Amino acid sequence: MPPPIGRPRLLHRIKHDHVAEVLEAQYDGEVENAITFVTIYYEGRCIASALDEGYRFSVHQAIRIAMQVLDALGFVHNDPDLLVIHRDVKPGNVFLDAPRTYARLGDWGSAARIEPDGMVAGIEGSPLYTPPEAGPANGRMSVTGDIYSAGITLFEMLNGAFDYATIDPARVDARLTKGQRALPESAFRFGPHVPEYLRAAVRKAIRPNAGERYASASEFIARLQRVRCIDWTSRRGQASTADGKARGHPTRLRTGGDATRSVPGFLVGARIGDDGDWRLVRQCRRARASLASVLTMSRSMPMTVPRSSGSSRQSRPGQPSAPPRAEGAAPAQEGASSAPDATSRRHSHRAPRPRSASDPEAS
Repeated sequence: MPPPIGRPRLLHRIKHDHVAEVLEAQYDGEVENAITFVTIYYEGRCIASALDEGYRFSVHQAIRIAMQVLDALGFVHNDPDLLVIHRDVKPGNVFLDAPRTYARLGDWGSAARIEPDGMVAGIEGSPLYTPPEAGPANGRMSVTGDIYSAGITLFEMLNGAFDYATIDPARVDARLTKGQRALPESAFRFGPHVPEYLRAAVRKAIRPNAGERYASASEFIARLQRVRCIDWTSRRGQASTADGKARGHPTRLRTGGDATRSVPGFLVGARIGDDGDWRLVRQCRRARASLASVLTMSRSMPMTVPRSSGSSRQSRPGQPSAPPRAEGAAPAQEGASSAPDATSRRHSHRAPRPRSASDPEAS
């Protein structure tokens, strides 16, 4: 059997921008058969610590960190001098810088060299992040096992930490022993701020059947790079907009720093339910608007996107109407020089002109 990757000399050879660098390693004088590793101090600590503190990652932030972790995994999976599987990817092993935008994957003590059949033995690691195929006593896993664990980590960044108070360890162990996921399908429900394309991308990574997941870390990265959405952040207890002000009923949505950019294909309709959760009303694929004009957080009206400047579509009940014309201002003349753009013409619907008996066209 190939030697374990956990040896300090081999760990020191893993040189990658998103791998936690080991500065020194020595035997622990207080703990038998233990080795102490010295690494750089990471001010943002790790994903698990951030979630425990109540920190919420924005959608873009979570995607960026996940791609960095996957980049590190792709490197160790394919580098001819390494060819290893981490086997313990989880929020507690992803270290962050102070702004929590740059990640390094650490704790390689459970990593193993890939055997000739492309597999490694499963281990009794962190149950919630253990791929189903590694759960049984004789379980084995390939690189798709690391991808599964990275997908679960991304899920928690998007939705917040699992509700550990409701998780029964005995049931978790029983499910893994049967080759099932540690948690049932009901535990993997996304918040309304997570766009459907991103949900599908994560679901593929955490499928129980290893053959249905991404075949490589680079394939998962490519899928995440195609996500286009507003930089929402899930918040418990309040909702804030780009100006940082809480609005309306306590909710779970706010936006990230770059959400005021014009972004095609975003959530434009959501309504708050009696339980305090937002419900998706509709989506717009081509609309462009700044977030300030998108968000109207109120119990009585959904979030709306104003129509293009040339549109004459009337507001629906509960939506803000067009600002009143100043007193004495002349109405817009038909055929004015400022013609609406192509998008406006496509969505503009002119009401039929009323005809009188004296109108020659009436007959």
